[in-house]
Amino acid sequence: MFKKLKEIKSAYKSKAKQFSDLTNEQKEHFKTFKLLSWQTYLYPRYQKSKAWYVFTLLVVVALAAYGILTNSWTFSVVVIIAAAVYYASDSQENPLIEVIVSDMGVKVGNRVYPYTEIGTFWIDHNPPYVNDVHLVMKNQYKQDITIQIHNVNPSQIRLVLSKYLPEWKEREKNLGESITNALGL
Repeated sequence: MFKKLKEIKSAYKSKAKQFSDLTNEQKEHFKTFKLLSWQTYLYPRYQKSKAWYVFTLLVVVALAAYGILTNSWTFSVVVIIAAAVYYASDSQENPLIEVIVSDMGVKVGNRVYPYTEIGTFWIDHNPPYVNDVHLVMKNQYKQDITIQIHNVNPSQIRLVLSKYLPEWKEREKNLGESITNALGL
């Protein structure tokens, strides 16, 4: 049990390498020997229509009203705060970043993920809804990386990454991921 706690603690302490932490030689190598590169947004965002916002507002109001009617004030407050936080985070500017795949690893914005830290990858290709590559970290306590690939050919990404990482071919979305994608969250 203590071993597991130590693993979790070390996972939270260890951070992804910053591109600025690399030596000048490594930085130059990333730029010179890039196998693939594209630009994408830092956070995956999905287009939402006005109808989506109206429907969501109705659900929030209905849940808050239910909480008030059943004397569950805390439930109503939590629903309203969660909706406000989601709306605030969804309205923030989403910076455009560069993704570079080289023989050293994958650079996503300012962070570098060496292949030694990545266990596997899988591609979720279902345009126009989802078009992402997922990097699954070896350390199970580290968050997996999701990168939108937009107009980049997924076969080309698969070809390059499969030289350095095994592909998780039988990977299917779990229920939570399916619901999240269906709701456009």
